[in-house]
Amino acid sequence: MHLIISQTLYMNYLVNKMDDFIDTCVIIASFDNKDKYYEIINIFLEGTERLVISIYQEKEEIPNLFLRRQKLFMEVIKFLQNSDYPIDYSDFTEREKISIKKLLTRITLKQESEESLNKMLEEVITLRRKVFHFIQKKVFKKVIPIVDIKGDLVSIIKRINQNKSDAKIIASAVQEHQTNNLIAFTLDKNDWKLNSIREKIENLGYECPEVRFLR
Repeated sequence: MHLIISQTLYMNYLVNKMDDFIDTCVIIASFDNKDKYYEIINIFLEGTERLVISIYQEKEEIPNLFLRRQKLFMEVIKFLQNSDYPIDYSDFTEREKISIKKLLTRITLKQESEESLNKMLEEVITLRRKVFHFIQKKVFKKVIPIVDIKGDLVSIIKRINQNKSDAKIIASAVQEHQTNNLIAFTLDKNDWKLNSIREKIENLGYECPEVRFLR
């Protein structure tokens, strides 16, 4: 009898098992052994079989993120080689602009060299390769074509986080949840706070997925 009950519970677990939608920051932190959540994240990733990301993450957000990171170091290296070089800040986020200014300060103080900056650039290129290998080998499925991401949903989400990129990722998670139950996992406690807009999202006819913070 106990065996039959156990088998029934196991089958119910398989049938009801939800997909695990992961934010980009979770993937990137999983390769950074200096990140204080590195161990927790990797335990989580090793224990799940149905990792999901959005097509937007794979095709736009992550490629653009790494292009900006590579450009960041390339711009700073050019400045190191020629202090009159005018750095182009137009493509960078506010956080990235702060990083550039910190590096420029370190260059001025002779705390960074071309060798050290080139090493950082190589690390970005290596991380990019690891992230895309992870996506191809570990991610169960990529969801919601970019053209199908709902603009009204993105607009509501963007009201709380002012980040259109994150809003598109969250909107993709919400839309996928309507047909395939999922739990969203992130490290970002700022942009993924949906409680304040849950009612507005539900008024559009969407059910919000559960959001869990890996921190």
